[in-house]
Amino acid sequence: MNIFINLCQRKVKGFFIIMTTTVSNSNTERQFLIDIACLLQRSDLSKLDLRTTTGPQKHHRTHSILIDNYEISITRTPVYAYETMLHQLFNRGDWQLLGDRFERYEIYISENMYNIRMVEVPFAAILHSGYNVVMHHGTMASDMGHYRARSYQKRGLTSKQQYDLYQSPNYHLFEPCRDIFTLLDCESSRRRLNMPLNNLSPIRNGQDMDNVRNRMLGCIEQRLLKTK
Repeated sequence: MNIFINLCQRKVKGFFIIMTTTVSNSNTERQFLIDIACLLQRSDLSKLDLRTTTGPQKHHRTHSILIDNYEISITRTPVYAYETMLHQLFNRGDWQLLGDRFERYEIYISENMYNIRMVEVPFAAILHSGYNVVMHHGTMASDMGHYRARSYQKRGLTSKQQYDLYQSPNYHLFEPCRDIFTLLDCESSRRRLNMPLNNLSPIRNGQDMDNVRNRMLGCIEQRLLKTK
């Protein structure tokens, strides 16, 4: 069996991270995620079709990228965490997000039939849609907690799939998932800081409303109207 070393040196938020991973010729899921992180680190992320959403609860944030018909969606969530083994025994915990201890990511990668995102579609429906699901896993920094999924999130999933997404730490996937999220999170923050600020005049009366409508029509005409 041929063994090779994949070495990726990256600088994220001022720290250098060295990744050294030994894999066989078969491309493992962990190595696949490392390769994605390395490619993103060397790429011009300003060209990405990137969508960032927050919620539905505190600390949830999702970054979704679409490259042609390939979709990568990664979500950071808190976990229902236990401070000690005794707390875990009696299921006495609370929701926490604490780096390297109470931290969870959910990664979804697919090859879609069309150049559209499928992240909004329940996973159970995706399984029967003809899309190629490359990966859908949850991964956590430790086993001192789990993700309390709602019934609609579990609908259509087998017990094994539920365990993989919401309870299994899947330690081998944690670091590359965190790296991918960090890269996309930095790009999302950069875009927010660089967004143009439009100073809006307040709408106080009917004339102000007419002015807004006329400005909108003028913008549509200027940007979209076909010219000969």
